[in-house]
Amino acid sequence: MKNQREKNIEELIERGRKWMALQGKPLTTERQYLHYVRRFLWFTFTQPRELSSEKKFENWLTHLVLDHDVAESTQGVAFNAVCWFYKCVLNRPMQAVDALRASKPARVRTALPVQDVLRLLDDVRDVSGYPTRLVTRMFYSCGMRLCDAVNLRVKDIVFARREIIIRGGKGKKDRVIGLPADLIEPLQRQLIVAHQKF
Repeated sequence: MKNQREKNIEELIERGRKWMALQGKPLTTERQYLHYVRRFLWFTFTQPRELSSEKKFENWLTHLVLDHDVAESTQGVAFNAVCWFYKCVLNRPMQAVDALRASKPARVRTALPVQDVLRLLDDVRDVSGYPTRLVTRMFYSCGMRLCDAVNLRVKDIVFARREIIIRGGKGKKDRVIGLPADLIEPLQRQLIVAHQKF
């Protein structure tokens, strides 16, 4: 019985994986969504068969909060994952779902003082010829994400307008960010090094 259930779940997960690829979802989204879909599908076997999918979903979301003490954002991702699965893969959108929602405690935002950040940035060293120090400064100064820096192309740095064009960033959207003056010279030096290597 368990082997058949496992086989059925894996077939559904594989269908979900194909839908993710068709929709061009990032690999991180695919992994996260399918993780929660798999958990939900296993949970449904613990529920009475006569319950509707929506009721099982409500019970699972409440179970995540009460038994696993998940954060509001985690429950939100789980909610979106299962709703996406029902809508896109099963072609049966969820109707009204009324579950216990995780609450987000009020937190005071904290940040390192500027001097501490500058000391940290000064301590970063290049590793094996890779411009680790420059990339770290770009993260901090420009608010770049890791994938933004890794996918950055020379033609996306516009020195004349002091901007960097991020192509296909989060949500597959392009965006423009400012290029701080103190990064212009190090970036130009790095471009010279890169041109000499290739």
